[in-house]
Amino acid sequence: MKIDPNLILLVISSNEPVNPAVRTIGIILASILFALLFLVFPIMLISEWLGMVPARKIRARYRMYLGEFPIYNQLNPKDKIRFEKRVQTFINQKKFIPRSKGLVIDDRKKCMIAGTAVELTFGLGKFNFDHFKTILIYSDNYYSQISKQYHQGEVNIRGLIVLSWSNFEKGNSDRRDGVNLGVHEIAHALKLENKIVNRNYNFIDPQDYRAFEECFQTFSSGYGGGQGFLRDYGKTNIHEFFAVCCENFIERPREFKRKAPDIYMIITRILNQDPATYH
Repeated sequence: MKIDPNLILLVISSNEPVNPAVRTIGIILASILFALLFLVFPIMLISEWLGMVPARKIRARYRMYLGEFPIYNQLNPKDKIRFEKRVQTFINQKKFIPRSKGLVIDDRKKCMIAGTAVELTFGLGKFNFDHFKTILIYSDNYYSQISKQYHQGEVNIRGLIVLSWSNFEKGNSDRRDGVNLGVHEIAHALKLENKIVNRNYNFIDPQDYRAFEECFQTFSSGYGGGQGFLRDYGKTNIHEFFAVCCENFIERPREFKRKAPDIYMIITRILNQDPATYH
């Protein structure tokens, strides 16, 4: 097909005025596009990277380790995505600091710690341990200048969660014995968050907590549910009792539900989930 050059010239040089309404709409759309490309999207990406907003998805280098969590493997596809986002959000929001010479904080360490926090709080919506910004990691047992003793892990009110990596790994090597350092220390942080004034403040219903206190009094006296199932370390104080309950809640929920149903049901209300249905 042959095109008349004069016709092209006519089109290019046309001076027909543009409708003012069309011009206004075009300017508005161009402004919106400019704002999205150069202002909104960059701010969103930077905010996500800094941990200021929830992550939209997990990075592939972390997802590959989630299969180590039995709870994650039992979730439906929609809940798996929610689990993944929360793991990435936790990683974005925390500082992971090595405290032993030669210890490398790799992707797996970050993912395993974050996943432990998420599996324990999966029923609590946007619970991100706002007060606890820093995770200190030692290779093995470490000496505390405060207590003058060796520790495997601890939680500090200043916003620190401290873990011995060898003991963290030991806890995950057997997910059916009810002993898990990661869950134990995260549970301490979780309980402290209940009394720290932030968006997680007082998330435990007072009535549920009173019922939990009654269970502790019964258990620590040597009577009631959980005897012979929950380890005696839980009799130390109510904080250790909560942490021991959480270890069993995550690692062997069905057995916990069968052997100490009253305590188990209180924990399901506090954490708003029932992992016995995941297994």
